[in-house]
Amino acid sequence: MKYEDKIKKQNEYRQLLEQLQKKHALLTAVLEQMPFGVIIAEAPTGRYIMGNNKVAEIWKHPFLSCTSVEEYSLYKGFHREGSAYQPGEWPLARSIQAGEVILNEEIDFLRGDGTRGTMRASSSPIRNQAGKIIAGVTLFSDVSKFKLFGKELVRLERLKLVGRLAAGIGHEIRNPMTTVRGFLQILGRKQEFTRYKRYFTLMIEELDRANSIISEFISLAKDRPVNLKAQSLNHIVNTLSPLLAAEAMNSGKYINMALEDIPDLLLDEKEIRQLILNLVRNGLEAMQQGGIMNMRTFSEGTEVVLAFEDQGRGIEPGVLDKIGTPFFSTKDSGTGLGLAICYSIAARHNAAIKVKTSPAGTTFFVRFKS
Repeated sequence: MKYEDKIKKQNEYRQLLEQLQKKHALLTAVLEQMPFGVIIAEAPTGRYIMGNNKVAEIWKHPFLSCTSVEEYSLYKGFHREGSAYQPGEWPLARSIQAGEVILNEEIDFLRGDGTRGTMRASSSPIRNQAGKIIAGVTLFSDVSKFKLFGKELVRLERLKLVGRLAAGIGHEIRNPMTTVRGFLQILGRKQEFTRYKRYFTLMIEELDRANSIISEFISLAKDRPVNLKAQSLNHIVNTLSPLLAAEAMNSGKYINMALEDIPDLLLDEKEIRQLILNLVRNGLEAMQQGGIMNMRTFSEGTEVVLAFEDQGRGIEPGVLDKIGTPFFSTKDSGTGLGLAICYSIAARHNAAIKVKTSPAGTTFFVRFKS
């Protein structure tokens, strides 16, 4: 080969290499700017080939920084009912092998920090020049928070529906009950019915119990008028403290209060008293004798927090999802309205209730906007 031809070939090779490097840099830049994770994995083994940094952010796994990333199988990250998929079992891998394009598939996965989540993924096969499927590209985003928001929205819609029912029929039910109770009292005083007095007393007690349930039911109404005044949350807690301490001592338990300096809030004192009583009673009922409930107030950023921490056995995941749902209760004699009323009161105060639970106990945080 002539020297001039050799130089020409070298220049063409150099230009081609520069073009490839530019394309690679552009491809890398595009991948890194995408708002979702992108993974290219070998089919059908699931071995990682390449991806963007969003993958590590979502997955919280250090495999992207490993030198032998080709040995990392994506099957280790995807879990089904607590166990990892085996090669060839992952639904997206099977679809890729079959040449199918998958859109918006919801998949459970295990993050590197041990927490579980849900991702929404779309996949497509990659073929070589001969048409053989050699890999697959998967685009995914973490939708765990959106699923939680969806559950919260459903719960709020239920509260809203029950609130409407409460506002509409609560008072109508009370009126005939008041009439019946009045006549029972009159009849119970008559001499000819003296021997039936205990029956009249029992019926009146049951009517009063039904009336108290209806009162709680009406408390769920979101449009219930509230008398908001700027006042101290600590003062309301201190006013209730003798009653709370006595209730705890009667069941062989204790309440410890730690109230920090916090700004005044716009509060309806009667409703906040009801919220505190409901949450304290729930906490006390969750503990064994000798248990201690910690009540705290503190500021956190732009919020004032009222916290109730018990030493119970925690809340099961299946029960936690239903917390605050009207008429759902784990107690034999419970109406399932106590926590639902607390959530409704919080909503009327532009506050939010968050729950943190473990086998060592449960903490309810009521977060007010300061």
